[in-house]
Amino acid sequence: MPFDQTRSTRVGIYGWGVVAPGARDVPAFAKLLQSGVSALRPSAKPELGPGLFAVGEPDFAFADYQEWIAARHGAPYVSRMVAKMSDNVQFAIGATIQALRAPGLEDAVKELDEQCHVYIGSGVGDLPESYKAAATLGRAMREWNHFWADPAHCTERRRFHAEGTAPSGGLVPTDPATLPVDTEARFEALGAWDAFWASRSAELRAFCDRFAAIEKLNADGDEADAHLHAIRKRLREHRKLMD
Repeated sequence: MPFDQTRSTRVGIYGWGVVAPGARDVPAFAKLLQSGVSALRPSAKPELGPGLFAVGEPDFAFADYQEWIAARHGAPYVSRMVAKMSDNVQFAIGATIQALRAPGLEDAVKELDEQCHVYIGSGVGDLPESYKAAATLGRAMREWNHFWADPAHCTERRRFHAEGTAPSGGLVPTDPATLPVDTEARFEALGAWDAFWASRSAELRAFCDRFAAIEKLNADGDEADAHLHAIRKRLREHRKLMD
């Protein structure tokens, strides 16, 4: 029966799939539950504690879904997915395709087209990717703070070393140079030390103010490609700023 798209009523259509230890799809999961047998085992990782956690390897093969994807998006699209998407993303895609295989669900989604909103629920996110992103951000912030905390880029720190005058608005943290070399305490102290001085760098504030001004630059005129001129102007100013 066709959907009445003239009405504002929201209709929820539910389908589900599963990727789990011992169950690569819904029928396998139902069979596993009926058997009463666990697909998990005590963890052997010392850092988790002996036998304190139950773990399991997901029973999953992305190849099970490649034909379905290729039929709709082409084989090259599948190759890019395999190359660029991590395991957890592939798990989510596989479970979603399982859901779309529910009778009538894919046709309903196609009929609704742009009026359809797809929501995917997951017990866990892509934890490895989240960790890598957090670790990369942490390293980048340490390098950023170290640069702007350098006396060459921080007037307050130059004054502190030259005159012994501490900046207002906070106690100067422990100087990492006073701690033993190659220790975790010194490494952590260096991060706090650099963050303290970077936050008080007038040079960094000037850099950020200039960057913000560049982002507000607009192209002159109303011609069709004015936005391209604005982008080029910003890129030129960004290069000058970085230089």
